[in-house]
Amino acid sequence: MPDDQRASDGLASCRYSVHISNAQAAESTGDFDSATASYSSALSLANTAELRSSLESAIAAMKARREGEETARQVQEWLGAAAEAEKAGDLDTAAAWYRKAADVNDPGAMHKLGLAYYNGNGVEQDINKTIELLTKAAEVGNSASMFQLGLVYHAGDGVGKDYAKALEWY
Repeated sequence: MPDDQRASDGLASCRYSVHISNAQAAESTGDFDSATASYSSALSLANTAELRSSLESAIAAMKARREGEETARQVQEWLGAAAEAEKAGDLDTAAAWYRKAADVNDPGAMHKLGLAYYNGNGVEQDINKTIELLTKAAEVGNSASMFQLGLVYHAGDGVGKDYAKALEWY
């Protein structure tokens, strides 16, 4: 291999490493735009299919993390708005905010919306929706939903009494 080719390959390797380092530093500080730009620059210098695949996976994972963080921020806003509406006695609006958060699978919101359906607060009373939402929340570890399901099945409130099922959830 000629010396100028080795120098060119070495320079590309250095640029690749710098782009990777910059991407990782930017990602660690939450600067996803800079991280994406640096990963993309590194991708253009990747000289094997394995490197390209690895970088494409890193970019996809970073984008998913960014979307997850944005969703978590939005959920907190929605839950805050729901709590304010509930405090003001506007149960229709509270239920609408809880529904938005429940739609992105927030267990606390699923629990609160399930209770809204149970009591008919801001939504039409619906025991099937109650069971559905509380079960989804309970299945991901929401203990308040587990307990509430136990109570519903124990009392047979809107469903047949089922002590075995109640015991499972308590």
